[in-house]
Amino acid sequence: MPSQYGPWSTVYGWFRKWCIGGFWESLLAVVVKGAKGKLRFIDGAYVRVHQDGAPSLQHAENECVGTSRGGRSSKIHALVDVHGRPLKLLISPGNHHDLRPAPDLVRDMSGMIVVADKGYDSKKFREFVAETGNSSCIPVRKNAKTSQPMNKAYYKRRHRVENFFGRIKRLRRIATRYEKTKSSFEGMLTIACLLDWIR
Repeated sequence: MPSQYGPWSTVYGWFRKWCIGGFWESLLAVVVKGAKGKLRFIDGAYVRVHQDGAPSLQHAENECVGTSRGGRSSKIHALVDVHGRPLKLLISPGNHHDLRPAPDLVRDMSGMIVVADKGYDSKKFREFVAETGNSSCIPVRKNAKTSQPMNKAYYKRRHRVENFFGRIKRLRRIATRYEKTKSSFEGMLTIACLLDWIR
């Protein structure tokens, strides 16, 4: 920590206070009012958990850390606008499927078109999207018994959510999770989103 910012413990204390109090989320809530277009893209991305940031096994689930063959990881779930700017982020253990937090990503909007990959191909999720006043653009799996209409022009823009993950993962603190607590990692992610909006 550069000396001009004061003692590291003071800076960390303020950071934790703002994380727990929802300060970062309130800032993001202001900037996302500038979201454009009707298309909303969702996806998830894995983040490895550093050994110094791994909580104890008994607290891992609550802190959104999962264990799989690849090691300990978390998963970032994002909702972005037509320009790929972040509107909402959620964190889950790395071994959870993308569909589990998907309803919470799209719950608070209506009149939008949700664009996602085949991992979100689910009758239940499509129905939820429709119930919230939105429509979906999700391709069906190869083994699907029924077909679903899909706008290919909308789907071709889905890379914008992947581009968003690529941008924030240039930040070392996001590419690897060093925070033991979910709230601190959410704070770091929200700061990354704010930086992405003003880039």
